[in-house]
Amino acid sequence: MGCCGQNREFAKNESSQAPFNLQSGAETSLRFVQRRSIVVRGPITGRPYQFHESNYTPDIDPRDVTFLLKSGFFEKATN
Repeated sequence: MGCCGQNREFAKNESSQAPFNLQSGAETSLRFVQRRSIVVRGPITGRPYQFHESNYTPDIDPRDVTFLLKSGFFEKATN
């Protein structure tokens, strides 16, 4: 079971102007909902993001956020 790259085909088929409700350039924090550490490569930017157990990982590019949230393995930080 791997989540890295599972949305790669989906991302290729989506427009690079994927709709998201974040301001352009406004990075956000996400948390991996499972109790382990992983490194995920952003499906749009290719940036590697490290997630450690239940901690939030800051500075996720908004172009990657939409796809990571759709995977169901991540949640957005609440302010």
